[in-house]
Amino acid sequence: MHEEDAARARAAFTWTRAHEGVLSWSDFINDAVMRRVAELEEQYNNGEQWTPVPTGALPRGRPPAL
Repeated sequence: MHEEDAARARAAFTWTRAHEGVLSWSDFINDAVMRRVAELEEQYNNGEQWTPVPTGALPRGRPPAL
């Protein structure tokens, strides 16, 4: 993540956590990721959850440039 984006995310967390009831940075990040996951499931998988991918199954490192 670019530092500017990270700083923006930290600011959103800092300034809204009391209003949103977010207790931790981890909760904030988890909520953001799961909202995006739900959007992608709706858009590409008829709103259904995909088959889970086990820990360690994702490729590591940066992908080659396209």
